Amino acid sequence: MKPMKQLFALSCLVLGLLSGCATNDSPVAVAESTIRTEPAAIAEVAVPAEPAAVAAPVAAVEPAVGAVAFYRESLHVLDAVKAYQPEIQKSAEQAAALYCDPDDDLGIASEGSAVFYGELVGRSGGVMSIGAWWPRERKFRGVLLYCLRGPKHYDADLKDIAFFNDLGCKTYILGPESLVEKALQDGAQCVGTLIIPNSAVAGVSTYDFASVAIGWTWTCEFVAACTRNGKMPVMFQSIMVPTGMDRIKRNEVTPPTSQRMYRKFEPETIPPIAAGKLGGEWLAIARKRLETLYNNDLENIRAAARTAADVQANGGTLYLSSYTHVLGHIPSSEFNPPHFGRMPHIPKPGETVPEGAKTIGPKDFVLGVGYNNLEWDLHRVDHIRQSGAKAAWSSTTFNPERVKPVAGEIFITQPWDYGDADVVIPGYDVKMGPTSGLIAVEIYLMINAEINAIKK
Repeated sequence: MKPMKQLFALSCLVLGLLSGCATNDSPVAVAESTIRTEPAAIAEVAVPAEPAAVAAPVAAVEPAVGAVAFYRESLHVLDAVKAYQPEIQKSAEQAAALYCDPDDDLGIASEGSAVFYGELVGRSGGVMSIGAWWPRERKFRGVLLYCLRGPKHYDADLKDIAFFNDLGCKTYILGPESLVEKALQDGAQCVGTLIIPNSAVAGVSTYDFASVAIGWTWTCEFVAACTRNGKMPVMFQSIMVPTGMDRIKRNEVTPPTSQRMYRKFEPETIPPIAAGKLGGEWLAIARKRLETLYNNDLENIRAAARTAADVQANGGTLYLSSYTHVLGHIPSSEFNPPHFGRMPHIPKPGETVPEGAKTIGPKDFVLGVGYNNLEWDLHRVDHIRQSGAKAAWSSTTFNPERVKPVAGEIFITQPWDYGDADVVIPGYDVKMGPTSGLIAVEIYLMINAEINAIKK
């Protein structure tokens, strides 16, 4: 068993036993090898003169199902990533040394899984140089994080990796252990690999959730490693913050190059940051955010799932509407559960809908996972409501004037803060490492897991 798989299986086993959720759906049951122990020696124990009091029977812990099972599995994933952090640090240190090399002006980009690159590209609290889209079209050359899309895209992924290698990229391959190993056996060239823990619980894969967790942990460690190389990458600030857009304009490269659209480093560096600090803080904050979501909104998540399952049972269609960086890409993921489809086109006010075009109707259900608003354009909210479709919404609530569910609608609060970046970079002016994407994916996948449990 490889190190990541050992760490993940052991983490799941211990936490599963503690929480009563080590069921046949957990990765403990599907691990490729079994943890064995030798029988313990039998200690000699003196027999008491008086019969010992009989302890009251311990109530059996009911195995977790649905949304609860997926939530617990998500915590297992974060613990596995935490245990894997030394390997993430080594990868980030190697990448930072390449990126900071003054004799080789490399860029940095992410590709492959749309969920993975959609979460890292152009993000509040992210590396600004990763904000340049479409490395393929730009003939990009630099450090490339390539996240495998899954077995169905395996051949296409290998061709993409070869394409970027031919451009001179320093490629890191991320993915499930079995696929990464197969890619290496089939001749894929890379400077390093990272394993994304992938298990299935309640019929829902953790892969997309785990790819976000690995992505941000690596990014935090990469930034810290750059400081130990005497460089501080330029970081995005949320455009919700008044200074966010000015920061972007101030750091634009004119004209943009094939390597980047934004400046690579700050003119002045900051004190070096120890390995493990930033990534560990992001993981700790992410865990607290998930616990808040679970404690405050589990019943709303379950209510959304019940409504969705009822709509399905009565012949309606489930739609996902999202304008988050990450969740809008999840319908294209191989690991996406089958329940929700993409939203049909929503016409703007005064726009004529073509005859026969797919529309939302009163038999349908819309899950609207927003950001700091229910939708990027409120006319979409009006259209969904006027259609008669049932709806559940999710957003932050620090802009209450933009978040106004109506009677009968379900609302799930996303527990992240204004600015959407959580990790303090000592000596730097903005934070890094958002958790909004991880939370959005968690909400969506918990709802899907609960639907599966209802339909069993």
